[in-house]
Amino acid sequence: MKDLIVSILMLAGMVLALFVVFLQAKAWLSRDSTLGGPTWTLRELTELRDSGELTIDQFEKLKEQVIGEAKRG
Repeated sequence: MKDLIVSILMLAGMVLALFVVFLQAKAWLSRDSTLGGPTWTLRELTELRDSGELTIDQFEKLKEQVIGEAKRG
């Protein structure tokens, strides 16, 4: 009976450790994706605006985001 309890506690500890590793990896991956360069370049945004895929307002908002990311970069 004692061996069964020890085995169950060891299994629970391993499951808990894997859960913690999973949470840390998830946090690391989400943080890593926000550290990359800008999602768009100004050239891409200009092309989208010129082709009519973006409105002027959308273009201006996205342009400010790209510039802000570059300044923080």
